[in-house]
Amino acid sequence: MTADGSDSGTLVLTLPSDLPVPDRAATVLRMQSLVLADRPGHVRLHLTPGPASPSALSVLARLHRLCKTLGIPLSTAQQSAEDPLEGSTPTVT
Repeated sequence: MTADGSDSGTLVLTLPSDLPVPDRAATVLRMQSLVLADRPGHVRLHLTPGPASPSALSVLARLHRLCKTLGIPLSTAQQSAEDPLEGSTPTVT
């Protein structure tokens, strides 16, 4: 998981779609820490290309619950294999 920093009040995070189970807890803790420390106006989560693993979906669910509790809008997008960030349209969840 990478944090691309805050861009005009938006925290942009990248999550590997194939996140392994052993990395799930550490990823959730890191995301929670970033959101709680930064308190952004919006969180955008980019999933890498490929089908999402159960662990990645679990992290997404935890992030969704955290953002909903804090009143922070969350959007998700899946990066295309050809162009990692270009052309990906976030959809609000």
